Order: sequence, then C-alpha cells, then structure tokens
Amino acid sequence: MVNQWINEEELDPAKFGLGVPLYGENKAGAQARYTKLVADGADPKGNGSFNGYFFDSQPILQEKIDFAKNQGLGGLMAWVLQSDLPPNDTRSLMYGIKQKLNPGPFLM
Repeated sequence: MVNQWINEEELDPAKFGLGVPLYGENKAGAQARYTKLVADGADPKGNGSFNGYFFDSQPILQEKIDFAKNQGLGGLMAWVLQSDLPPNDTRSLMYGIKQKLNPGPFLM
C-alpha cells in the first residue's frame, strides 16, 4: 500500500508516517490492551500472536522501523499509547521502539 501511494501517485515519502498500534486485536475485531496481553503471558519479543490476538511485538515494531527508514518515510505514529506499559519497562513497546532508534539509556 505504501509503495502504491509513493510510486504510482508520485508522492513524497518523507510526508508519510507509518502508524503502529500499541494494542492487540483478534479476527473478530475485539481489541485488548498490550498491558493485558503481557500480564496474561504474551511474549513482548515473540511473534505477535497470543490467545487469538495479534499485536506488534517489539521485534515486529523494529522491522516496521526498518521498513519506514528504507522507504524514506517521515516517521512513525503510535496510537493508543495508554495501552502500553510504562516506557522504562523493558517489555514496553515504546521501549522497544526507543532501543531501535537510539539504544542508550531511557531517561524520563
């Protein structure tokens, strides 16, 4: 979809941001907070699937960062931030994003 907009419509990729959800969703469209999925046993570094829910795990988000960089996109946008763990928690999705972008200490 991104390539279609950029290549076929000849749009500037730097004007696009890739949206990433910080929650899980099942095939029926029901949503679950990432905090709940992790509390129930989902692996933050796993394949993004747990108890019928699909979510962006830390490695999946890091792949999306690589994709955005390789496509020359302007950045990432996260929604439903309140579903994530605190950003200094190593299981947090924002922590995983930060580690990919700037792997130094996370100061609040």
